[in-house]
Amino acid sequence: MAESSCADHDLWTTSETCAIRCFCTLMGEKRSVPERKKQTKHPTLDSEDEDEEGGHEERAPPLSVDETSDDESADVSTSKELLKIQQNEIAKLRKQLQEAEAKYNALTAVHAACDNVNDENIADIEMGTTKKDVIHIGYNVWIKQTSYDLVCKAAEPSKFINRLAESVWSDQELARSTTRKTKGVDRVLFSPTKKAAVSKCFSKWLRDKFSDEKAKIEEGKLNCYLNRVTDATRKRLEAQSRV
Repeated sequence: MAESSCADHDLWTTSETCAIRCFCTLMGEKRSVPERKKQTKHPTLDSEDEDEEGGHEERAPPLSVDETSDDESADVSTSKELLKIQQNEIAKLRKQLQEAEAKYNALTAVHAACDNVNDENIADIEMGTTKKDVIHIGYNVWIKQTSYDLVCKAAEPSKFINRLAESVWSDQELARSTTRKTKGVDRVLFSPTKKAAVSKCFSKWLRDKFSDEKAKIEEGKLNCYLNRVTDATRKRLEAQSRV
């Protein structure tokens, strides 16, 4: 009976031991699965975690097609703006060149007038001095005596300038001359020497004919009167060319 009890005790102990071992084995597998899952991570997530923990620099994503197109459009727009600025600068330079040419032509006319002066001193030649059939009206400018007599018979200042200008300049010179340089118009300024002579003769005539106040007002209209003459002459020549 005692032997039977011992045998039963040994059998129970052996069975219990096996059960405990199986239970421990199962529990060990259950614990190992979450640990393996926890250790298994996505490569991308691992790199992100490493960047966050290690402080690595973030890589910029490649430019898309839309972003590249935007950059090209910006470059084209900038080029157009630069081209427009350059065109404006060229236009300004052309305007300055035209003004310089006008001044050069005026200076050339003055030098030409000085070159044509004889050994006589212009300052010593009084206005109204006559030589043969011509008369001096100032600054070594001479016109026919008959033309001067007709000029002085004018009743109005505008008529005086009209006749005097036609006596000093030819029709072709009047047609292409002006007192002011107009943009886009192919004309030249009046010869400063001849214009000064006309102005001097005009002032003398006004002082002899009108009061000082009236004469001063009319002297300020000289350019206006000259422009009327040039416009009328230009229209007359154009009408003649169409016939």
